[in-house]
Amino acid sequence: MTNTASKDTLAAKEPKEYLNLLIMTIGPLVIGWFYYGFRAPALAAVCAATAASCDFAGSLIIKSRKSSYDFGALFTGIAIALMLPASFSFVQAAIGSAFAIIVCKLPFGSSNNSPFLPAAAGFAFLCLCWPDEVFNYPQIVARWDFLPKDTAFMPGVSLAAMLKHGNAPAMMPLTALNVFIGNVPGPMGTGSVLVLAAASFYYVFTRPATLLKSLGMLFTAAVFALIFPRIQAGAFPRVLFELCSGSLVFASLFLLSDSSIQNQNSLALFLYGALAGLITMVLRHVGVFEEGVCFGVLLTSAFWPLFEKLFSTALKQTSKIVKKASSQQGGEANA
Repeated sequence: MTNTASKDTLAAKEPKEYLNLLIMTIGPLVIGWFYYGFRAPALAAVCAATAASCDFAGSLIIKSRKSSYDFGALFTGIAIALMLPASFSFVQAAIGSAFAIIVCKLPFGSSNNSPFLPAAAGFAFLCLCWPDEVFNYPQIVARWDFLPKDTAFMPGVSLAAMLKHGNAPAMMPLTALNVFIGNVPGPMGTGSVLVLAAASFYYVFTRPATLLKSLGMLFTAAVFALIFPRIQAGAFPRVLFELCSGSLVFASLFLLSDSSIQNQNSLALFLYGALAGLITMVLRHVGVFEEGVCFGVLLTSAFWPLFEKLFSTALKQTSKIVKKASSQQGGEANA
């Protein structure tokens, strides 16, 4: 009865949760449009339309009735697009969005019941199928360009690629500012930490507990960057470049927000994010791709049940030891 009630509660919250996430993607979409022109929102529209169409068609085929639309498919498509380069093929992006819904959402009824977060799985699928295209980031040349121009994009070198090869730009105030606002080649909607930080304030009023997972992931990544640096630089550049490269901050705010992994225990939420940050940083060091955050999120969701069980057991044992020690002290005081 408890599990059923929990699933019913999650299902009732789903539309509101994903609608909140969609509102939060407005800022990244706008900054993507600003840096890469109209092709950025056009790519997001293709991914969102594909995901929504597959979700609708699949629901008709399996005759799944929903009391209200959950907006999960729309969010999945937009999230995938934001992690892609603006020059990425529309067709390939649509295939990745379709895979996320058909394989990772529909068979399980909803995103909350799926063992894999559809957006992360869809992006990981694209990484495996077209790695050269996924990590071929163009230079930033557009400023509110209204016409999609595929030929206008010139290859650029992302911050994540530089870190992968042990390089980094010289640390100057202007460099730090450009990195912080996302004015460097990279995913079209995840590079501006300033915009993502502003979007995170929405959680303060809607789902503050989610920020514990985000903080856990970012804190662990920062500590890992200090202990195991990939570049020869000071502490601040190492942490700044690691956190601002790829889609790390975006993943901590959007991909770890899936309500199916919400926990009542604040420490468990923080540890979930910490585990995601640890796996992501390990993959950045030893993985094949320059960015492994989506694989880190997927592996975290897979290993978390075991980790949570060990954590709960350890917590219970610690509680018993504390109670036993307290009772012994009370007995000695009475004596």
